[in-house]
Amino acid sequence: MNLIDLREIPNTNNLFYIESLDSTQDLLIDLIKEHDNLHFPIGIYSFNQTNGRGQRKRDWINQKNKGLALSIGILLNDTVDVVNLNKSITLLVNEFVSAKSEQKSWIKWPNDIILNDHKAVGLLMEIITDANQNKVLVVGVGLNVLDPISEMKKVTGILNTKSISTESLQTLSKTLYNSISTVTIGDGVEETYNLQLYKRNTTISLRSSDNNIFKGKLIEVDSAGRLVVEVNSEIKKYHFGQARIIL
Repeated sequence: MNLIDLREIPNTNNLFYIESLDSTQDLLIDLIKEHDNLHFPIGIYSFNQTNGRGQRKRDWINQKNKGLALSIGILLNDTVDVVNLNKSITLLVNEFVSAKSEQKSWIKWPNDIILNDHKAVGLLMEIITDANQNKVLVVGVGLNVLDPISEMKKVTGILNTKSISTESLQTLSKTLYNSISTVTIGDGVEETYNLQLYKRNTTISLRSSDNNIFKGKLIEVDSAGRLVVEVNSEIKKYHFGQARIIL
């Protein structure tokens, strides 16, 4: 990917807008790895991402001016609890979606936000090493603002409207960036996260890493970030990548 010169791009609070690009996540990661003079937190966003990606390198479809692609780099200290930081960010985004949509939204493990049983937001969190050998958390947010095209099943927008101005999209982006970039880990994160967990205490369908589909009762997400499921009267714990919930 060809790196850009951020000095040529206007920014607000170290948040940079790019009209069109392949992937905010890939670009920001490349910039963080290559430049030793960046200030953190730092963000890049666009309303026209053409080659986005989600968890496990799955494609993330972002339609022009219907959604937001936002990536944020947060410098980590040596003592941070990464699992609870991840949960705190996910809770924050879930609250953001509930407030903007004026509806109840839920967290689908590990990092999706569900609205009316449809995916409204996909989150991608990656820890990398910057040019100064510091650890940086790069948070990628794929937010469906308006309803996407009809053939995109199980996906929804957070606003009940047919159109939105560029100015409103800009405001939405800056609000979300400011919230995520200053996130802190509050008391009771694990309990609060589990209270917002999609399909908790119900039977769900899952797909294993070897592509087998099975059912189980979703119990919780534990302190290690594992999905805890009761399968055939036996408690199973799955790390990210070992299983995923099927909508």
